[in-house]
Parts: sequence; C-alpha cells; structure tokens
Amino acid sequence: MKKVKSLTKIISFTAAFAAAFTCVFALPQKVHATTLDNLENQKEGLIDNKQNVQNDINSTTSKIASTIAEIDILEADINTMEGQIEQAKIDIQAAEEAAQRQYQQMKIRMKFMYENGNKSILEMFAESKSFGEFLNRIEYADAVYASDREMLTSYEATKIDITGMKEGLEEEKTTLEAKKKELSAKEESLNSTLAALKISRDEINKKIANVDKQIADEKERLRKIAEEEEKRRRAAAAEAERIRKAQEEAARQARQNQGSGGSSSGGTSSKGIDPAQRTNISGEAVIEYARQFVGNPYVWGGNSLTQGCDCSGFIVQVYKHFGIDLSGSRNSYAMRSIGQEVSYDSMKAGDIICYQGHVALYMSNGHIVEAQGKNQGITDYRLPTSHTILTIRRII
Repeated sequence: MKKVKSLTKIISFTAAFAAAFTCVFALPQKVHATTLDNLENQKEGLIDNKQNVQNDINSTTSKIASTIAEIDILEADINTMEGQIEQAKIDIQAAEEAAQRQYQQMKIRMKFMYENGNKSILEMFAESKSFGEFLNRIEYADAVYASDREMLTSYEATKIDITGMKEGLEEEKTTLEAKKKELSAKEESLNSTLAALKISRDEINKKIANVDKQIADEKERLRKIAEEEEKRRRAAAAEAERIRKAQEEAARQARQNQGSGGSSSGGTSSKGIDPAQRTNISGEAVIEYARQFVGNPYVWGGNSLTQGCDCSGFIVQVYKHFGIDLSGSRNSYAMRSIGQEVSYDSMKAGDIICYQGHVALYMSNGHIVEAQGKNQGITDYRLPTSHTILTIRRII
C-alpha cells in the first residue's frame, strides 16, 4: 500500500511538472509576439508619416510648377511691354524729328514770305496779273502757314500721346516686375519647403529601414527561440516518456517484491532497512542547501558548487558544508560503501543514491538533486528510478 501511495504521488507530481513546463513555454511567446507587434505597429506609423510627407511634397511640387508658369507668363508680358516701350521711344523720336522738320520748313516759308514785310506784298501785287491773283497769292500764303501750324500741332499732340502711352507701359511694367519678384520669392520659399520635406522623407526612410532590420532580427531571434523551445519540448517529452517507463518499471518491481517478499526496488537491499540517525544534522537542511546550486554548471572532476562540479564532487561539497568529510570517497564507486545501507522504501532526505557511475541526493519528495551532466548542470527534477539503483547510503 505504501508503494502504491508513493507511485500515485510521483504520477501527480509528473502531471504538475508537465503543466508547469507548458506554462514556461507559453509565457515567453506572448512577450515575443508583443515585441514583434510593437515593431510592426511602429513601421505602419512611419509608413503613414511618410505618405503624409509625400502628399505634402506632391502638393508643394505642384505649387512650384504653378508659380513657375505664372513667372513665365509675367516674363513674356514684361518682354512684350519692353518691346512696346522701345517702339514708343522710337515713335516719340520720330514724332519729335517730324515736328522739328515741319517747324524748320515752316520757318523757311514764313521767312521767305514775310521777312521783307510790305515789299514782298508789293512785289506780289506787281507780279500779279490781276487783283484776284494778288488776293489768291496772299490767301495761299496764309493757307500754307495755317497748314504748317496744323501739322506742327498734330506732331506735338502725337508726341504727347506716345509719351503718355510709354509712361503707362513703364508703370505697368514696374507693377509686373514687382509681382514677378513676389512670385520669385514664393518659388524660393516653396523650394526650401520642398527640400525640407525631402529631407524628412529620407529620414523616415532610414527609420523604416532600421525598423525593418529590427523586425528581421526579431523574427530570426524568435525562430531560434522556437527551435530551442522545440528542442526542449522534445527533450521534455522524451524525459516524460522515460519517467513514465521508469514508473511502470518501479510499479512492476514493487508488485513483484510484494508478491515474492524479495529485495526492494532497483537492486538495493531487502525492504525495511532504516538505520537510526547518528548525527544532529537534518536531512531537510542538507537538501535545502544543495538546491541553492540548481542551475549551476556540471564540470567533470570539479569541486565548486558555483563554478562547476561533477556528481560525486557535488555530494562531497554539500556535506563538507555540514562538517562531514567525504573526500576520501571522491567517486561514485567508493560512495557505495560509505555510511549505512538503506532500503528503497525507507529513504529519507539527504540519503545518497548510488547508480552505475553516478550518485545523487534524495529530496524526500520523490525526486533527487544531482550534478546531472554537462548539458543539464545541477538539477532537481528527476526521479530516483531514473537509473537502476545499486545501493542507498545514509551518513547522518
């Protein structure tokens, strides 16, 4: 009955261990997924920012093109006005020259007709064949003068009109040049804005590239973690299967021993061997001290509980802490004969379990603490029946 209870306890612990193992592997995956999600969200935000900046770049580029088109139109208008102003200058010069010629010609005619005063009129009268002809000559002279005067006035009016038009053109040209200057300043400002936006876009591209690298690195890290977790899962499954088989074997041996009254589990002495404790050292205290070093490395021939030790070195150093010197039995073979023999069903905390080429300490909870091996280090999760037991020794 005691064996059955012990096996039930072992099976319950194994189930609890499996559940705990599942939780250990589930939690990190959530953390990793959160990290990757954060990176993906960060990338999406950067892409949105980049699109906003690109929209601003497109809008600014369009405004620059529109401004340049306006400047081109203004320059064409200014060039046209400059041509008109030059032509007006030419026309004004021509009108001035025409007026000057007309004035000189009129002066000559007036001088010719009037410089001699009445003599010229008398001569005109004398030379006339009739009084009517004389009157006609005088009227002709007046008509010539009036015509000259009219033409001179016309030239002067033309000059004034052309001058006014020239001044208007120059004023409009000044207005257009001022507007062109404003548009040029606007173009320069837009180009500065465009340059700043492109720099911002380039910076965002660098950030996106950096996040892409982080995402790739994170995915690679998660892949490696997944591989390691899969390896550990398979190793745990294999260990669980091995423990299951060991439990079945232990149960089979227990049934066999109960039926035959023979020796106890694993080849140790007959059941019921339970020597009295010879020291005041608590086995629970020994185990509590030993479990402080779980997770530390296994080093063959090592004697350091922190830097590394092997299976027998682990037990020697643990008991050394309690003032018990086992250095003379510093190997698994020698430890088979130290202290007193204990039967399997009488094991207590601190008892030394000897296997072929290996030793461990019993923890009283159906498990052992041991320097298991190079790949595992110091552990406390295996069952006593993980290997065939050769003998169990008590030294306290």
